[in-house]
Amino acid sequence: MRLPVLLTAVLIFTAACGSSSPSDPQAGSSTATVPTSSPSTTEAVPQCGSGGVAGEPTEARSITTSNGDERTYLLDLPSSYDETTPADVVFNFHGRGSNALEQYVYGDFVDLAERDGVILVTPNALVRNNSPQWSPGTAGSGGDFDFVAELVTEIRSDFCTGSFFATGMSSGGFMTTSLACQPDNAFDAFGPVSLWFYDDLCDAAPPRPIIEFHGTADPVVPFDGGEPGSSVLDSGVAWADHNGCDPGPVIESISDEVDHYRWENCDAVTEQYVVDGGGHTWPGAFDVPSLGAVTDDISASEIIWELFFGAS
Repeated sequence: MRLPVLLTAVLIFTAACGSSSPSDPQAGSSTATVPTSSPSTTEAVPQCGSGGVAGEPTEARSITTSNGDERTYLLDLPSSYDETTPADVVFNFHGRGSNALEQYVYGDFVDLAERDGVILVTPNALVRNNSPQWSPGTAGSGGDFDFVAELVTEIRSDFCTGSFFATGMSSGGFMTTSLACQPDNAFDAFGPVSLWFYDDLCDAAPPRPIIEFHGTADPVVPFDGGEPGSSVLDSGVAWADHNGCDPGPVIESISDEVDHYRWENCDAVTEQYVVDGGGHTWPGAFDVPSLGAVTDDISASEIIWELFFGAS
């Protein structure tokens, strides 16, 4: 059942993150690169593989990749899942130093997925430089691009699936944005939290719907960046240009803490939520003091869900 899993995850996440510090951040690997081309998983159309069902609502599963790595992930099927009816799929990537179980709770989509009949996939990263973190690599290098492509293929083979979407926290936001920069992959929209970027390698991708969330007091991924053109807002401007938007965002004050940046007349949705004084946190999630302030004025999970599936 979900309840024991969630209680266990909360305890694990609180213990792990409560002892962390900005010197052991959840940010992405600096050695990861985005390929200029990548293998397509399969065509992005609804399809039913074996149509099988999981053994329990939240199931820990594993996959052996083509390069021999044993990779693990959590699979969550909604109670309405029908082996003959395609269900959309959301991949949720954890931050550096975290894991799938912690992200399953922290970036919580469980009730939304149950309500709307969506399959949740929460993968585990490999340990790199003494900490679990995502490293996309290049196509065919055995990095996380290849792992995700193979996992998409497995999910499509094992279940009846529709569209795929990607979201994630910090290093998981780096992975999510890296997928958005791929010219060809299974995912239709992207919701990075506390980390996104844009560089020349993203140019070959088509317009991609994307929303990011970031705190101005983030101690791990600084809001203003470390060099010209590297700020969080600079990345938003670059994505807006990539997505064919009008120059300059419309800025709406959601609350005393939150501003919503929205670009207009885009070929794909381009938005950002800026949390004044916010830390390296997931808006609407529970408090992890070592990561800084978290706002309750918005829910990143609900806003990302609306990007993926529209207003409920």
